[in-house]
Amino acid sequence: MRDALAQAKQGRDHILDEMAKTLTEARPELSPSAPRLIQLIVDSDFIGAIIGPGGKIIKGIVADTGAQVDIDERDGKGYVTIASNDMDSANAAIEIIKGIVTQPEVGEEYEGTVKNLLSFGAILEILPGKEAMLHVSEMAHGYVDNPEDEVQVGDKVKVQLIEVRNDGKLRVSRKPFLPEPTEEEKAAAREAREKRQSRNGSGGDRRGGGRGGDRRGGRGGDRRR
Repeated sequence: MRDALAQAKQGRDHILDEMAKTLTEARPELSPSAPRLIQLIVDSDFIGAIIGPGGKIIKGIVADTGAQVDIDERDGKGYVTIASNDMDSANAAIEIIKGIVTQPEVGEEYEGTVKNLLSFGAILEILPGKEAMLHVSEMAHGYVDNPEDEVQVGDKVKVQLIEVRNDGKLRVSRKPFLPEPTEEEKAAAREAREKRQSRNGSGGDRRGGGRGGDRRGGRGGDRRR
């Protein structure tokens, strides 16, 4: 029995020695492949925004990050549970959700992505699920005739939030991040503006006066005499 116990002790000591070679100190965090379970608590007003119409937003978060995201409401709060074996995936999902529940404030700076081009500006996504209007007048210091001359769909554009309207719509400007125009550029812009105003004011109403009138008079007359 004594010999058996001694052999068992030797075997145990050998195993411990081998373990010590691979784990020389206490690990400060979980293995990168260990499952993570993270919970965020948000205002219940944001539950719909996180889920999206037909689950579009929450499904997009799962597809983009690889993390599993679930949400339920209890006691007037939204409990968002994020599960992932990869911390980078979990953090990516957290950042998207934080972006959704963040309330943008005037003066804050964002790197927006151009989602759509309109005749009068561009629609940018400045936070996940939050879009803002970049009007042509805020694209450059000078006159912009065509938004496509300044930005394209998919471009990353640094902007500053300049207005939050009562209906919640956002307006941003690109001007704070552009160099100030030179005096020559300012003069050229003024000249171009004056020409546009002159062209807009020169066209009269072609529907009246001139040769077009009531052609029933003149030589026509009343031939019944």
